[in-house]
Amino acid sequence: MATFRPKLDYSIRPAKATVRRMIVEALARLDPLVPVDRYRYVGMGSIFFRDFQIIHRRLGISSMITLEGNAQAETRVRFNLPLACISPVMEYTDKALPKIRLEESPHIIWLDYESRVNQRLLSDVEEVISRCDPGSVLIVTSNADRPYDEERERWLSEFGDKSERPEPKEPRERADYALLSYRLLRERIGATVRSRNAGLPNDLHVSFRQMLHMVHSDGAQMLTVGGVLVATADDARWQECGVEDLEFTRAGEEACEIKIPPLTRREVQYLLARMPDAEGTFEDAAVRIGIPERDARQFASIYRYAPLFVEAEDW
Repeated sequence: MATFRPKLDYSIRPAKATVRRMIVEALARLDPLVPVDRYRYVGMGSIFFRDFQIIHRRLGISSMITLEGNAQAETRVRFNLPLACISPVMEYTDKALPKIRLEESPHIIWLDYESRVNQRLLSDVEEVISRCDPGSVLIVTSNADRPYDEERERWLSEFGDKSERPEPKEPRERADYALLSYRLLRERIGATVRSRNAGLPNDLHVSFRQMLHMVHSDGAQMLTVGGVLVATADDARWQECGVEDLEFTRAGEEACEIKIPPLTRREVQYLLARMPDAEGTFEDAAVRIGIPERDARQFASIYRYAPLFVEAEDW
């Protein structure tokens, strides 16, 4: 029997776990637009399924599909399914997505790639945006790190010459690659929305309302972009959701950077006891025990969502 070994255990990576919890917090706000338990969730669970578990527990979604491209993994994937409501589809996204009836009900689709933004990934995005029922959510995570020199030109060439790429046309720093990757995604999303709306009356138009623009790293730098397809008639209901009130949501090009400061468990408990920082003394208290101000500020920005890992699981 062929075996399958995943590259990473995403269930114990703290920055990714923080992003996951933030995503679910944002999704929970969508109830005025679509009652969240009516969504179908489509993800890429591998053999860990942490996103499926938290989405089921927090949002009550009971219609779920996991897309698994490696057919050799089927035995192990099915063994590790944590919920009876998860249906595995053992095909890569380019084959699986066209077979899902995205236009028949609202979907939350998290395309959680290990790869960089590339033409295949952008084709998946186009498939989702062009067919999804209004009210649906698309979230895309991809590698946005600086590539090795020999990979750099090959990757950039996928998007034409310099005149055809968005800025920064000659990325050098890590931040450049994250921004270029973001703009390539948003460019394809925007073009697909315009194509979808072409020829339709205004009341049938949809727009992509961005909720998420995050950059995090548990090693490689990763980019997460997400938003909702909102019909013109549903604009008032979208405003009721108040997604923008969450401190980590972003509607534009400025990313929310998720950084997990290196703190001991005792330091974390010390800082938690002073949150929320109503009296404005948090940073001074941190410095008194030797925690750098920068680390204290990072902790304050993510403490509600960052996991505290212990040896026993909570599920």
